[in-house]
Amino acid sequence: MTVPAKSIAPSLPVNLLAVASSGGSVDVPYRVYGEQHKYSVVATTSSGGVSAKVPVRALTFNASLNAYTFTTADTPSRTLVFPIATPGNSSTSTPAKPVAVPVYTGVTLTPLEIKAEELPAVDQLDIHDCIYCFPAGSGLPPIYAVFSESLDSGKFSRKQLDKKFKHASSFGVTDTRKNIETLSKFRDAVNEHLADVDTSPHGTYQRETDSTVFFNKRTNNVVIIGGDGKFVSGWKLDPATPQFKNYIEKGVLQ
Repeated sequence: MTVPAKSIAPSLPVNLLAVASSGGSVDVPYRVYGEQHKYSVVATTSSGGVSAKVPVRALTFNASLNAYTFTTADTPSRTLVFPIATPGNSSTSTPAKPVAVPVYTGVTLTPLEIKAEELPAVDQLDIHDCIYCFPAGSGLPPIYAVFSESLDSGKFSRKQLDKKFKHASSFGVTDTRKNIETLSKFRDAVNEHLADVDTSPHGTYQRETDSTVFFNKRTNNVVIIGGDGKFVSGWKLDPATPQFKNYIEKGVLQ
């Protein structure tokens, strides 16, 4: 989601472009928290809670795309593209040539609710936002962009991590509170399980078509990955149960 930067921070510094060029940040009274299906406007605080500092970055002109772009330093990197709207030719016989730009095929988020409120545990919010400045002379005002939370990426979704958080203790997550921090720990623990040298694919999960079960012989933990490559569930098997014996012997997890 993008909005004019002044809508979130009416009093931006006059040297904002210089701040962007140096990779700095500015303080704002409000920030937007992006979830999978909605956005929430959150008031920042001077101490504790949500930080008032928002990164500021400079866009550059890409002549081949006829657009302003910015590439993040993340791994994998993410390139933002802002096409330049060019007025069409006034001729009725020669239409303007469309600009070819990369198309992002991911999830499209539609705001359902926007409200400013004090949250009881705002320090748990994982906000991904930034102010982007267009080059001097472009005539375009800076914009404020918000991205959905990082739990909705790769093989994971916040919804599924939330649904299966009851098994997080099997992977060493001792905190029973469910929030962005503990869900992230659960996700990371699942990834560690999959990367462990003692983990190997063994059989399928009876309730999930085309799934693969990744079993760790040292911990007796299993992680189920669906046929679409997405995380389904995971837990610790008890060697004293019929479930364990059936899975080891027949390769079918029930």
